[in-house]
Amino acid sequence: MSNSNSLPLDLLKRVSRSFYLTLRVLPSKLREPIALAYLLARAADTIADTPSIPASERINLLHQLRDAIAGADVPSLNFPRTSPTDHSAEAALLQTTKSLINTLKHTQIVQQLYIQKVLNTLTSGMCFDLNFFPNEESKTVRALESVSELQHYTYQVAGCVGEFWTEIMLDGGVAIAAEQRAILAEQGRRFGQALQMTNILRDLPNDLRIGRCYLPQEILAPAQLQVADLFDETQTVRLRHAVRPLVNATRDDFRAGLAYLHTIPRHHLRLRLACFWPLVLGLATLAKTLNNPHWLSTQHPSKISRASVYRMLLVSLFVIWSNTALSIWFEQLNKGLCNKLTKPIYHSGSAESSSN
Repeated sequence: MSNSNSLPLDLLKRVSRSFYLTLRVLPSKLREPIALAYLLARAADTIADTPSIPASERINLLHQLRDAIAGADVPSLNFPRTSPTDHSAEAALLQTTKSLINTLKHTQIVQQLYIQKVLNTLTSGMCFDLNFFPNEESKTVRALESVSELQHYTYQVAGCVGEFWTEIMLDGGVAIAAEQRAILAEQGRRFGQALQMTNILRDLPNDLRIGRCYLPQEILAPAQLQVADLFDETQTVRLRHAVRPLVNATRDDFRAGLAYLHTIPRHHLRLRLACFWPLVLGLATLAKTLNNPHWLSTQHPSKISRASVYRMLLVSLFVIWSNTALSIWFEQLNKGLCNKLTKPIYHSGSAESSSN
């Protein structure tokens, strides 16, 4: 990337401290295209999440941004000056977007194509959100219908990122056997979808309050749950029972992420760290969510403490070279999650035993 100095990495740190940690540990050859793609995706996400702009106008802006990223001349491209939460960092990011698009034009052609492809898919997922779900202020909620619909959505907004990461990694010179590359791309897709499914489960109460229920009716109905029930904190146990199939599938996808990590040669320690951190944090967040007795309350978010994050970062430096050590760590987290899923469900008053 010839124009890498123009990337506002300080701004990236302000809009996402967690991803900034991952980005900084990457080798520079991989860091630059991934940072550019992330900043463009974050700008698109800011547009999509700005409720002060009508949904139809947000969709139009996303289409214009997608066209500009694809190389089209879009002279009318103007972004809102306020972010969805009035955060100055996100507002500044929107005003930097044209510069980011110009930087994209000066990247290597192959990297341009990868970035254009992933942004095309990501913005399609954002447009789906705006078309499918009601306006944030409508006081109504709509749920997805089927698991297949959910899987398609998680691919659009995250699975494609796993594929993109793999393409950039291979283009950056990481030596992977030819016969392993298609498998690696599939594992990367599943890894991305596992992270997104974790976000969906963790953010459920907040999403409900802006009209979005990503848990499909196909999952809720067998547990005799309706979307309206999810506003009732006492339904947490029944919901945990209902989402077991989704959680088990997500655990399998995280295991694909572990296999992805194992495939990366051991001497690429920085790249292995960049993959391991979201893997272990994602699985820990999933366990934290399912163990949260106030899961359906917006007042008790399922969040990993900063101290736990720093401890994980420190310990990972000593084990990242060993696939065996990483697997042991993974299985410890997975065991805690399994224990929660296999606990008996108590339906009297929709409450669990005091061991919760």
